Amino acid sequence: MNPKISVIMPMYNVEKYVGLAIQSLLDQTFEDFEAIFIDDCGPDKSFEIAKSFNDPRLKVIQNEKNLGATGTRNHGLELATGKYIYFLDSDDAMLPKCLELLYNAAENAQADVATSLISYHAKDSEFQTLKNLKCNPIKYNNGIITKVSDDLKTRIMNEYADRKMHCAVWLSLFKKSLFDGEIDKIRFRNFAVADDDYFLCDILCATSKVVKIDKPVYVYRPREGSISKSEDFKRIGKYLNAIMDGEDFLKEKLLPLTNDPLFVENVNLKVAQRLFKFFLMNYFKKDPSMVAKEFYETLRNSDKDHSVFFTTMMIGFLQRSVLLDENSNYKAALRIIKANINKLTTL
Repeated sequence: MNPKISVIMPMYNVEKYVGLAIQSLLDQTFEDFEAIFIDDCGPDKSFEIAKSFNDPRLKVIQNEKNLGATGTRNHGLELATGKYIYFLDSDDAMLPKCLELLYNAAENAQADVATSLISYHAKDSEFQTLKNLKCNPIKYNNGIITKVSDDLKTRIMNEYADRKMHCAVWLSLFKKSLFDGEIDKIRFRNFAVADDDYFLCDILCATSKVVKIDKPVYVYRPREGSISKSEDFKRIGKYLNAIMDGEDFLKEKLLPLTNDPLFVENVNLKVAQRLFKFFLMNYFKKDPSMVAKEFYETLRNSDKDHSVFFTTMMIGFLQRSVLLDENSNYKAALRIIKANINKLTTL
């Protein structure tokens, strides 16, 4: 008999953390699951650590070549046999009732997706065990339970563009029929960053049967060296290109479904502004002149004409930031961008 849930976990260079992630799965109050752990050709001992856990529900395999997190999750989907799919990140951990809460919510509501509105965020240095964990819950949508609209445009605008539903896949349980063609055949797309964000758009285009719970299910570890803490200014180009690729994706996805170009542009603008702020805000605080340099270079080398769009977005973002925060770096960045606006808009 097939398990009720398949848990898919990519692994790459996480030997310091993967043991805690696996143990948090084995400590679940819900026991009818299979786990598919896939090592993505990592240079460390993650594979050996995963293999050391002796439980028949665990399947530990290795990719033949490096596929990245996106490709590895898709590989796991091809192997999964459960009624539902859950995605676990190998440097985080599940709270003991994670699968039980999400499964019961999905079954009781006959939903295709069950998602939590609350997660814990723990400091890397303090996150050694789930016992005596010191962290505050993070609430999404202020913990308000709302019905997901049956109308596609309303659903996309409210849940996705306005982010009433969080995009992190580890907050949700998904019915496998979303991936095997019964409802749709959704897969993760290979964006440089924010693949979870665009994945959520695919999910919400496929179904309105989403149930939300206001109980925490997961502990997220913001690690040193992560996107928000990176010192590598060359990544700015990577983030901007991902947002530009995402704009193309949203047009291709939403325009045939809605036949409403203005609606699609509004969604695109909200999503791009959100990702722009999330990925680049920290860089502005560190060195606005370096941000401007990498920004110009990316747009100059791009084969897409997004110069006016991104220049307007950057100025708008900085102007709001200056009004809300008397940060001298924001003010310096704003002066630099305004001084070079002609250069950007005539690329």
